Amino acid sequence: MGKSWLRVSAIAVAVVALGVLVWALVAIPSLAAPVEAAAVVLGTGFTAFAAYSAWQAARVSRAGTIDALRREREALIAERTRLEGQQTSLEAWRMVAVGKADYAGAGKLTSDLAAAGSRIDQIAARLESIRAEIGD
Repeated sequence: MGKSWLRVSAIAVAVVALGVLVWALVAIPSLAAPVEAAAVVLGTGFTAFAAYSAWQAARVSRAGTIDALRREREALIAERTRLEGQQTSLEAWRMVAVGKADYAGAGKLTSDLAAAGSRIDQIAARLESIRAEIGD
């Protein structure tokens, strides 16, 4: 609330200042050159302020993006850990199935192992791209 009041006040002061400036230029033409120089200085200042504000907004946006990527990275690491544990279990059950001559079950477990391995590879690629984007 305080910042919006400050902005409204600053705009009102600027409008009044511009009104006084126009009146002064009409009433006293010899002030045109100094007023023009002052306008250039003020315009440069406002431009610098706008550029600074845009830079701050971009920085805040980038920080939000980095936080989201870090959260995604943590979720992917947890999923990869779960899949690696699942692979170990599937491999053990596949060896049991082969030992009992259950080749259909062993084939299903081999397929599941391949799917888990494929997902782990996808996760590794995404983690690498996140690492490159974040710079960690």
